Amino acid sequence: MQPPMNADERRLDLDGITEKIIGCAQQVSNVLGCGFLEKGV
Repeated sequence: MQPPMNADERRLDLDGITEKIIGCAQQVSNVLGCGFLEKGV
């Protein structure tokens, strides 16, 4: 069993996950293009 993470380790893990999520959102935006929400369905 691993010892519990301290706050700094947890923050680094969350920062990495956040960075991946933002990167994915940017890729989707690049593929769909500017204003994709305003386009008709």
